[in-house]
Amino acid sequence: MTVAYNLPPENSSVYGRIDFTLRKSVLMILTDDGDVGIGPASAADIGANLHLYRASAAADLLVEAAGTNGAALARFRNDAREYQVGTAPDDSFRIYDATSTTTPLMIEPASPTNALYVDSSGDVGFGTGSPVGDLNVVRAGASLARFSNTTAGTDWNVGAGGGGNFAIWEDAYANAFTIVSSAPAGSLYVDASGDIGVGTTSPNLTSVAKALTLSAGVTPESIAALELQGARSGSTNVGEISFYSKTSRVVLLGGAREGADDAGALRIFTKATGTGIAERMRVDSAGRVGIGTTAPGAPLEIALPTANLEIVDAQSTGGTTGSGYVTYRVGGATRYGRLYATA
Repeated sequence: MTVAYNLPPENSSVYGRIDFTLRKSVLMILTDDGDVGIGPASAADIGANLHLYRASAAADLLVEAAGTNGAALARFRNDAREYQVGTAPDDSFRIYDATSTTTPLMIEPASPTNALYVDSSGDVGFGTGSPVGDLNVVRAGASLARFSNTTAGTDWNVGAGGGGNFAIWEDAYANAFTIVSSAPAGSLYVDASGDIGVGTTSPNLTSVAKALTLSAGVTPESIAALELQGARSGSTNVGEISFYSKTSRVVLLGGAREGADDAGALRIFTKATGTGIAERMRVDSAGRVGIGTTAPGAPLEIALPTANLEIVDAQSTGGTTGSGYVTYRVGGATRYGRLYATA
């Protein structure tokens, strides 16, 4: 091997250099300004403070710590911070912020192929080398993203569960939200106005301010249903639909348990100005209707809150003459009695 110091031309601004040559091939060049080239043919080819070059094969740099639990690191430092990159004593690969003593990135030993992959379009794959979309997570079995709030002590999971269904749930509870993999298009749809469609992508058929539309389609024999399920031990509501005027609840429809789990009643509540909402009408489990009473004893029972109130007002609006009447029948068409009011 030949070591030669090359002097720069007189009055030249070019630095001198030291060449290390073996069999007429330059192995390493050390320039006067401290740049080192390993493999470049000339000092002009050196493009960095340390330049490794090989023309016909891969160029690599090996930093080896042969001792047990040794750390093999490359260190990068400027005037403010120092980072260390390489293998840690636990055999993981790390990027270590030596200034803050934190580890922003760690890769454990034996991590699978394509644990993290970024393609030429910037799409990111976890577990795949062919990501579809901006972020693609691929895994045999459940594939999840987990969001943890250490202050609140909650852990939310989002993704494809073990059964292949999409689910959102918190660790302490069962699935809060699930979409089965075979769910049809439009199963749940929120349009640009905030209207919600269940079974339709065109909610708000009546063009009101805000709507929830349940649709079974327009083909014959299609039925859409709103089902409310509850469990109570007494004769109280198991489901309710409330109507609000701004912040005041003014009407309530209640489906109540009536003495047994397989018996029910329909309750109608309204609110008068300055009072609380109260039950005004009930249809019990036997089909009896009570107005002003919660325990009707006849097919129709009307209980007056005070005396001398009009119970029924029957009007004939077809002209100035004629009659209005209430008919009582027994046995279908057999007339039993009739009350007349003649103009």
